[in-house]
Amino acid sequence: MNYKGEFYQGKWEGYGILEFDENRKYIGEFSLGWWNGIGIYICNEGIYYGNFKDGNMEGVGARIFNNGDIECGQYKNDKLYGYVIL
Repeated sequence: MNYKGEFYQGKWEGYGILEFDENRKYIGEFSLGWWNGIGIYICNEGIYYGNFKDGNMEGVGARIFNNGDIECGQYKNDKLYGYVIL
């Protein structure tokens, strides 16, 4: 894992880029050492753009899968929850 970005009191804070490996990357806001705020998560399945809380997709967001499918709506703990547009 490789992090490039801002720190505050030894924790990831502000804007940064977290690369897990060559296929997974998070670009966006960090708070208290977690992905918190608006960001982009890129992985083998596709791309998610939206809100994160404590490292999980949480709040309004959109996923674009490599096959062209799109999911937009509310996310809770990395899963679609409530209002969804497919």
